[in-house]
Amino acid sequence: MKEAAESAVAESIIEDNEICDLLRDIPVLQDKMIIDLVNGLEVAREHIGVRNQRNHSITSRAWDALTGRAARRQQHIDQNIAEGLRTTAMWLENLQVGQIQTDRALTYVSNKLLETRNGVQKLVYKHLELKATLELLDERLLMYQQRTNALQDEVRSIGLRLSAKNHMDKEFDKWEAGGYKKFAPLTQMMLVLEALNWGSFGKYDKENPEFREQVYDKCCIVLANREGINDRHLPTAEWLTPVAKEKDVHKKMFAFFFDTELAPMQNVVSRIMQQDMRNCDLEELIKTTLLEKSKVIPLIYSSKRLSERLLTESRTRLELEGQYAEGF
Repeated sequence: MKEAAESAVAESIIEDNEICDLLRDIPVLQDKMIIDLVNGLEVAREHIGVRNQRNHSITSRAWDALTGRAARRQQHIDQNIAEGLRTTAMWLENLQVGQIQTDRALTYVSNKLLETRNGVQKLVYKHLELKATLELLDERLLMYQQRTNALQDEVRSIGLRLSAKNHMDKEFDKWEAGGYKKFAPLTQMMLVLEALNWGSFGKYDKENPEFREQVYDKCCIVLANREGINDRHLPTAEWLTPVAKEKDVHKKMFAFFFDTELAPMQNVVSRIMQQDMRNCDLEELIKTTLLEKSKVIPLIYSSKRLSERLLTESRTRLELEGQYAEGF
Protein backbone atom coordinates (compact mmCIF):
# COMPACT_ATOMS: atom_id res chain seq x y z
CA MET A 1 0.00 0.00 0.00
CA LYS A 2 2.82 2.38 0.86
CA GLU A 3 4.53 1.76 -2.45
CA ALA A 4 1.27 2.33 -4.29
CA ALA A 5 0.78 5.66 -2.47
CA GLU A 6 4.32 6.77 -3.25
CA SER A 7 3.84 5.77 -6.89
CA ALA A 8 0.61 7.76 -7.05
CA VAL A 9 2.30 10.82 -5.57
CA ALA A 10 5.17 10.51 -8.04
CA GLU A 11 2.74 10.21 -10.92
CA SER A 12 0.85 13.26 -9.64
CA ILE A 13 4.06 15.30 -9.46
CA ILE A 14 5.01 14.21 -12.97
CA GLU A 15 1.56 15.12 -14.20
CA ASP A 16 1.74 18.54 -12.49
CA ASN A 17 5.12 19.19 -14.10
CA GLU A 18 3.75 18.22 -17.50
CA ILE A 19 0.78 20.51 -16.97
CA CYS A 20 3.15 23.39 -16.04
CA ASP A 21 5.11 22.74 -19.21
CA LEU A 22 1.90 22.81 -21.22
CA LEU A 23 0.87 26.05 -19.55
CA ARG A 24 4.19 27.63 -20.57
CA ASP A 25 3.95 26.31 -24.10
CA ILE A 26 0.21 26.97 -24.60
CA PRO A 27 -0.73 30.25 -22.85
CA VAL A 28 -4.49 29.83 -23.59
CA LEU A 29 -4.60 26.89 -21.13
CA GLN A 30 -4.17 29.39 -18.32
CA ASP A 31 -7.32 31.19 -19.39
CA LYS A 32 -9.20 27.84 -19.57
CA MET A 33 -7.95 26.86 -16.11
CA ILE A 34 -9.14 30.17 -14.62
CA ILE A 35 -12.57 29.71 -16.21
CA ASP A 36 -12.83 26.12 -14.93
CA LEU A 37 -11.78 27.31 -11.47
CA VAL A 38 -14.52 29.92 -11.47
CA ASN A 39 -17.10 27.38 -12.76
CA GLY A 40 -16.06 24.79 -10.15
CA LEU A 41 -16.37 27.32 -7.35
CA GLU A 42 -19.76 28.37 -8.68
CA VAL A 43 -20.95 24.72 -8.67
CA ALA A 44 -19.62 24.26 -5.16
CA ARG A 45 -21.47 27.40 -4.08
CA GLU A 46 -24.72 26.05 -5.59
CA HIS A 47 -24.30 22.69 -3.80
CA ILE A 48 -23.67 24.51 -0.53
CA GLY A 49 -26.78 26.60 -1.11
CA VAL A 50 -28.91 23.50 -1.74
CA ARG A 51 -27.48 21.79 1.33
CA ASN A 52 -28.29 24.79 3.51
CA GLN A 53 -31.87 24.85 2.25
CA ARG A 54 -32.46 21.13 2.84
CA ASN A 55 -30.82 21.20 6.29
CA HIS A 56 -33.75 23.31 7.59
CA SER A 57 -36.11 20.35 7.18
CA ILE A 58 -35.58 17.28 9.30
CA THR A 59 -37.38 15.18 6.73
CA SER A 60 -35.23 16.41 3.85
CA ARG A 61 -32.06 15.97 5.86
CA ALA A 62 -33.08 12.42 6.84
CA TRP A 63 -34.08 11.52 3.30
CA ASP A 64 -30.79 12.85 1.89
CA ALA A 65 -28.84 10.92 4.48
CA LEU A 66 -30.84 7.78 3.75
CA THR A 67 -30.51 8.02 -0.03
CA GLY A 68 -26.84 9.20 0.08
CA ARG A 69 -27.54 12.52 -1.65
CA ALA A 70 -25.99 14.50 1.20
CA ALA A 71 -22.79 12.50 0.95
CA ARG A 72 -22.65 12.84 -2.83
CA ARG A 73 -23.35 16.56 -2.58
CA GLN A 74 -20.56 16.95 -0.04
CA GLN A 75 -18.25 14.91 -2.22
CA HIS A 76 -18.99 17.19 -5.22
CA ILE A 77 -18.29 20.23 -3.09
CA ASP A 78 -15.01 18.76 -1.83
CA GLN A 79 -13.93 17.72 -5.33
CA ASN A 80 -14.66 21.10 -6.87
CA ILE A 81 -12.87 22.93 -4.07
CA ALA A 82 -9.90 20.55 -4.20
CA GLU A 83 -9.68 20.78 -7.98
CA GLY A 84 -9.96 24.57 -7.76
CA LEU A 85 -7.19 24.71 -5.19
CA ARG A 86 -5.04 22.43 -7.33
CA THR A 87 -5.66 24.58 -10.42
CA THR A 88 -4.97 27.73 -8.44
CA ALA A 89 -1.70 26.31 -7.12
CA MET A 90 -0.58 25.32 -10.62
CA TRP A 91 -1.55 28.72 -12.01
CA LEU A 92 0.25 30.53 -9.23
CA GLU A 93 3.29 28.31 -9.65
CA ASN A 94 3.37 29.01 -13.39
CA LEU A 95 2.84 32.71 -12.69
CA GLN A 96 5.69 32.63 -10.20
CA VAL A 97 7.94 30.98 -12.77
CA GLY A 98 7.06 33.71 -15.26
CA GLN A 99 7.66 36.34 -12.60
CA ILE A 100 11.06 34.83 -11.84
CA GLN A 101 11.93 34.89 -15.54
CA THR A 102 10.72 38.47 -15.74
CA ASP A 103 12.80 39.42 -12.71
CA ARG A 104 15.82 37.72 -14.21
CA ALA A 105 15.24 39.53 -17.49
CA LEU A 106 14.85 42.83 -15.66
CA THR A 107 18.03 42.15 -13.72
CA TYR A 108 19.86 41.30 -16.95
CA VAL A 109 18.55 44.44 -18.66
CA SER A 110 19.44 46.53 -15.60
CA ASN A 111 22.98 45.18 -15.63
CA LYS A 112 23.29 45.86 -19.34
CA LEU A 113 21.99 49.40 -18.83
CA LEU A 114 24.55 49.88 -16.07
CA GLU A 115 27.29 48.60 -18.36
CA THR A 116 26.04 50.90 -21.11
CA ARG A 117 26.02 53.84 -18.67
CA ASN A 118 29.59 53.07 -17.64
CA GLY A 119 30.56 52.75 -21.30
CA VAL A 120 28.94 56.09 -22.11
CA GLN A 121 30.79 57.72 -19.20
CA LYS A 122 34.07 56.28 -20.45
CA LEU A 123 33.21 57.51 -23.94
CA VAL A 124 32.53 61.00 -22.55
CA TYR A 125 35.86 60.98 -20.72
CA LYS A 126 37.61 59.82 -23.89
CA HIS A 127 35.81 62.52 -25.85
CA LEU A 128 36.95 65.17 -23.38
CA GLU A 129 40.51 63.85 -23.53
CA LEU A 130 40.37 63.80 -27.32
CA LYS A 131 38.98 67.34 -27.35
CA ALA A 132 41.81 68.55 -25.13
CA THR A 133 44.32 66.74 -27.31
CA LEU A 134 42.84 68.27 -30.47
CA GLU A 135 42.90 71.74 -28.91
CA LEU A 136 46.56 71.23 -28.00
CA LEU A 137 47.31 69.98 -31.52
CA ASP A 138 45.45 72.96 -32.95
CA GLU A 139 47.55 75.35 -30.87
CA ARG A 140 50.74 73.58 -31.91
CA LEU A 141 49.61 73.56 -35.53
CA LEU A 142 48.90 77.29 -35.33
CA MET A 143 52.35 77.92 -33.85
CA TYR A 144 53.90 75.72 -36.52
CA GLN A 145 51.98 77.58 -39.22
CA GLN A 146 53.14 80.90 -37.82
CA ARG A 147 56.74 79.72 -37.73
CA THR A 148 56.38 78.31 -41.24
CA ASN A 149 54.96 81.61 -42.50
CA ALA A 150 57.76 83.50 -40.79
CA LEU A 151 60.35 81.17 -42.36
CA GLN A 152 58.68 81.53 -45.75
CA ASP A 153 58.72 85.30 -45.42
CA GLU A 154 62.35 85.16 -44.37
CA VAL A 155 63.28 82.86 -47.25
CA ARG A 156 61.34 85.07 -49.66
CA SER A 157 63.08 88.15 -48.29
CA ILE A 158 66.48 86.47 -48.59
CA GLY A 159 65.66 85.40 -52.14
CA LEU A 160 64.54 88.90 -53.10
CA ARG A 161 67.62 90.39 -51.48
CA LEU A 162 69.97 88.07 -53.35
CA SER A 163 68.16 88.72 -56.62
CA ALA A 164 68.30 92.47 -56.03
CA LYS A 165 72.00 92.33 -55.13
CA ASN A 166 72.78 90.23 -58.21
CA HIS A 167 70.73 92.56 -60.40
CA MET A 168 72.49 95.64 -59.04
CA ASP A 169 75.94 94.10 -59.48
CA LYS A 170 75.07 92.91 -62.97
CA GLU A 171 73.94 96.38 -64.16
CA PHE A 172 76.90 98.23 -62.66
CA ASP A 173 79.37 95.63 -63.94
CA LYS A 174 77.91 96.09 -67.40
CA TRP A 175 78.16 99.87 -67.07
CA GLU A 176 81.72 99.78 -65.78
CA ALA A 177 82.72 97.31 -68.51
CA GLY A 178 81.62 99.81 -71.18
CA GLY A 179 78.21 98.43 -72.00
CA TYR A 180 76.77 101.98 -72.27
CA LYS A 181 79.83 103.83 -73.60
CA LYS A 182 78.02 104.94 -76.77
CA PHE A 183 75.82 107.27 -74.65
CA ALA A 184 76.54 110.51 -72.78
CA PRO A 185 77.46 110.13 -69.06
CA LEU A 186 74.08 111.43 -67.86
CA THR A 187 72.11 109.14 -70.18
CA GLN A 188 74.29 106.20 -69.18
CA MET A 189 73.29 106.72 -65.57
CA MET A 190 69.62 107.17 -66.53
CA LEU A 191 69.61 103.86 -68.43
CA VAL A 192 71.24 101.96 -65.56
CA LEU A 193 68.83 103.36 -62.95
CA GLU A 194 65.86 102.71 -65.24
CA ALA A 195 66.95 99.08 -65.67
CA LEU A 196 67.26 98.70 -61.90
CA ASN A 197 63.72 99.97 -61.28
CA TRP A 198 62.31 97.56 -63.86
CA GLY A 199 63.87 94.44 -62.35
CA SER A 200 64.47 92.52 -59.13
CA PHE A 201 66.25 95.47 -57.56
CA GLY A 202 63.16 97.69 -57.93
CA LYS A 203 60.91 95.03 -56.40
CA TYR A 204 63.14 94.58 -53.36
CA ASP A 205 63.92 98.31 -53.04
CA LYS A 206 60.21 99.02 -52.74
CA GLU A 207 60.11 96.89 -49.57
CA ASN A 208 63.61 97.50 -48.21
CA PRO A 209 65.77 100.38 -49.52
CA GLU A 210 68.97 99.06 -47.96
CA PHE A 211 70.88 99.12 -51.28
CA ARG A 212 70.01 102.70 -52.31
CA GLU A 213 73.07 104.32 -50.78
CA GLN A 214 75.20 101.65 -52.41
CA VAL A 215 73.60 102.45 -55.77
CA TYR A 216 74.38 106.15 -55.36
CA ASP A 217 77.96 105.35 -54.39
CA LYS A 218 78.39 103.01 -57.35
CA CYS A 219 77.13 105.73 -59.71
CA CYS A 220 79.80 108.09 -58.36
CA ILE A 221 82.49 105.40 -58.67
CA VAL A 222 81.66 104.44 -62.27
CA LEU A 223 81.35 108.08 -63.39
CA ALA A 224 84.71 108.83 -61.81
CA ASN A 225 86.44 105.76 -63.25
CA ARG A 226 84.99 105.86 -66.76
CA GLU A 227 84.19 109.52 -67.40
CA GLY A 228 86.54 111.27 -65.01
CA ILE A 229 83.63 113.00 -63.28
CA ASN A 230 84.49 113.25 -59.61
CA ASP A 231 81.82 113.66 -56.99
CA ARG A 232 81.86 117.44 -57.04
CA HIS A 233 79.18 119.92 -57.93
CA LEU A 234 78.92 120.62 -61.67
CA PRO A 235 76.60 123.04 -63.41
CA THR A 236 73.52 121.22 -64.55
CA ALA A 237 74.08 122.60 -68.04
CA GLU A 238 77.39 120.69 -68.21
CA TRP A 239 75.54 117.47 -67.37
CA LEU A 240 72.95 118.16 -70.08
CA THR A 241 75.19 119.46 -72.91
CA PRO A 242 76.52 116.02 -74.02
CA VAL A 243 72.92 114.79 -74.10
CA ALA A 244 72.11 117.17 -76.95
CA LYS A 245 74.78 115.48 -79.07
CA GLU A 246 73.24 111.98 -78.88
CA LYS A 247 72.49 110.16 -82.11
CA ASP A 248 69.02 110.55 -83.56
CA VAL A 249 68.11 106.94 -82.84
CA HIS A 250 69.19 107.43 -79.23
CA LYS A 251 67.12 110.59 -78.98
CA LYS A 252 64.03 108.74 -80.22
CA MET A 253 64.61 106.01 -77.68
CA PHE A 254 64.94 108.51 -74.82
CA ALA A 255 61.89 110.41 -75.98
CA PHE A 256 59.95 107.14 -75.90
CA PHE A 257 61.12 106.45 -72.34
CA PHE A 258 61.14 109.85 -70.67
CA ASP A 259 58.80 112.28 -72.50
CA THR A 260 56.53 112.92 -69.51
CA GLU A 261 55.73 115.74 -67.12
CA LEU A 262 55.79 113.35 -64.15
CA ALA A 263 59.62 113.38 -64.03
CA PRO A 264 60.98 116.95 -64.50
CA MET A 265 64.68 116.06 -64.88
CA GLN A 266 63.99 113.23 -67.30
CA ASN A 267 61.56 115.44 -69.18
CA VAL A 268 64.24 118.12 -69.59
CA VAL A 269 66.59 115.51 -71.01
CA SER A 270 63.90 114.39 -73.44
CA ARG A 271 63.15 118.00 -74.54
CA ILE A 272 66.83 118.72 -75.12
CA MET A 273 67.06 115.69 -77.38
CA GLN A 274 64.05 116.83 -79.38
CA GLN A 275 65.40 120.33 -80.20
CA ASP A 276 67.72 121.30 -83.01
CA MET A 277 70.77 122.79 -81.28
CA ARG A 278 73.21 122.98 -84.15
CA ASN A 279 75.26 126.18 -84.57
CA CYS A 280 74.40 127.59 -81.12
CA ASP A 281 75.86 127.89 -77.65
CA LEU A 282 74.46 124.70 -76.16
CA GLU A 283 75.29 125.45 -72.54
CA GLU A 284 73.78 128.93 -72.71
CA LEU A 285 70.67 127.68 -74.47
CA ILE A 286 70.17 124.91 -71.96
CA LYS A 287 70.71 127.25 -69.05
CA THR A 288 68.47 130.08 -70.23
CA THR A 289 65.79 128.22 -72.14
CA LEU A 290 65.28 125.04 -70.15
CA LEU A 291 66.66 125.29 -66.65
CA GLU A 292 65.57 128.82 -65.79
CA LYS A 293 62.07 128.13 -67.06
CA SER A 294 61.86 124.82 -65.27
CA LYS A 295 62.22 126.33 -61.76
CA VAL A 296 62.29 122.83 -60.22
CA ILE A 297 65.76 121.72 -61.33
CA PRO A 298 68.82 123.02 -59.47
CA LEU A 299 71.52 124.79 -61.48
CA ILE A 300 74.26 122.56 -60.06
CA TYR A 301 74.40 118.86 -59.27
CA SER A 302 76.88 116.42 -57.74
CA SER A 303 77.04 112.88 -59.06
CA LYS A 304 75.43 111.46 -55.93
CA ARG A 305 72.60 113.97 -55.74
CA LEU A 306 71.87 113.59 -59.43
CA SER A 307 71.71 109.78 -59.11
CA GLU A 308 69.31 110.15 -56.15
CA ARG A 309 66.99 112.35 -58.17
CA LEU A 310 67.04 110.19 -61.27
CA LEU A 311 66.32 106.98 -59.32
CA THR A 312 63.43 108.65 -57.47
CA GLU A 313 61.97 110.17 -60.64
CA SER A 314 62.17 106.85 -62.47
CA ARG A 315 60.38 105.03 -59.65
CA THR A 316 57.70 107.72 -59.32
CA ARG A 317 57.07 107.84 -63.07
CA LEU A 318 56.69 104.09 -63.40
CA GLU A 319 54.30 103.85 -60.45
CA LEU A 320 52.11 106.79 -61.49
CA GLU A 321 51.86 105.57 -65.08
CA GLY A 322 51.10 102.01 -63.95
CA GLN A 323 54.17 100.69 -65.76
CA TYR A 324 55.99 99.38 -62.73
CA ALA A 325 56.77 95.80 -63.71
CA GLU A 326 57.66 93.83 -60.56
CA GLY A 327 59.70 90.71 -60.96
CA PHE A 328 61.04 91.35 -64.49
